[in-house]
Amino acid sequence: MFASKGFWGYFGIFNSKPYGRYSVYASNLTDLVFIITKTKDITIISPRQRLDFITTCQSIRSQQLEKIN
Repeated sequence: MFASKGFWGYFGIFNSKPYGRYSVYASNLTDLVFIITKTKDITIISPRQRLDFITTCQSIRSQQLEKIN
């Protein structure tokens, strides 16, 4: 759709058959994290410490679910 592949990585809105339209903000294509929202929007990022990022997100999500229940 509208994207840039340059010196600092990938940035923009892409489109593919399996995922449809999705946003990418990634400098490293080997450690990607797919974020899928409740509205089915997909964002792909590449945090420096992928596993720490995922652990933190899961912890925050668990805390939010505990508050709801």
